[in-house]
Amino acid sequence: MTKEELQRHKMLSEEQKIWDEIKARIRVYCKGIIPEEFTELIEKHIAEAVYYQSYAGYCSGEGYYYINIGDRGEIDLACKTESEEEMLFYLMKKILRDVGIRLELRQRDKEQEKWMYYLDDKNTRPGKLAWVKNERYIYHTKHDTRKWWFEYILRNLQLYFGKERLVPLIEEYTQLLNRRFHAPHWGYDREKLQFVEISDSVEK
Repeated sequence: MTKEELQRHKMLSEEQKIWDEIKARIRVYCKGIIPEEFTELIEKHIAEAVYYQSYAGYCSGEGYYYINIGDRGEIDLACKTESEEEMLFYLMKKILRDVGIRLELRQRDKEQEKWMYYLDDKNTRPGKLAWVKNERYIYHTKHDTRKWWFEYILRNLQLYFGKERLVPLIEEYTQLLNRRFHAPHWGYDREKLQFVEISDSVEK
């Protein structure tokens, strides 16, 4: 089936039961690690259809699927797999990312004190970022808000999927954090479950 056909797919009763099992497991996973205030967000991510935003479910002969709809109506088959564990991993990563971004924003003022430089929102203008230097700091570079929610995602995914399953995602996040440096600046400490500075490399 094409992604357009999957978008229009109406699940049969047996297919719906299989998808409902995924939804039930996601709710259990989220219950212990995500505040109840995000229940609506969780349900949105596991819904069969959110009009002009996403379509998800199970199709016999095709497996699990998750489709995102872009701002201009483009169809993105974000995940298609016959593996229940792979679909669970995709959904949890998606949910944790959205929750993590919101939680990071709430404590950003405190978190930015740990960095050599933090962004001055009041004086930042389009095309020109204004940075303020802290007198005391832990990290010898500019504040990168992604570090917090990358760690949040990895820490919580490990609870259900184990360390080995996270290796590709750790590599992806490490590459993203290092992209603006001349040489690798960040590495991931698998014991502390956090990104740590591994060099004094400066940003490009």
